[in-house]
Amino acid sequence: MAQQISESELVLMKIIWRNGGAALYSVIMEELEKDKNEWKNNTVLTLLSRLGEKKFLKVKKIGRKNEYVAMVTEAEYQTMQTHSFLDKVYGGNEKFSVNFVAAGYSFSRRVERN
Repeated sequence: MAQQISESELVLMKIIWRNGGAALYSVIMEELEKDKNEWKNNTVLTLLSRLGEKKFLKVKKIGRKNEYVAMVTEAEYQTMQTHSFLDKVYGGNEKFSVNFVAAGYSFSRRVERN
């Protein structure tokens, strides 16, 4: 699943992850309202549909309501994005990727000590 998701789709995924990996449409809309996001219903439904097509979400019917269930955890998504970034920047060269990670670790350790 190497597909990318848009920033808008990521907003919805973060809401779903914050709600334990599943959320009703009404909960998603409430969270968007809290965040001062003024997307229209059709926009949200389109984004949720795209996430389903990309296999990031599945829809579970609960009576007449839809529950959107994450098929990817936030940690899995972050790992996929990290691998994608390293592959783009370093062209899959593991030596450079390891150097990048080691440099980041070294930098964060220096910041912690100061």
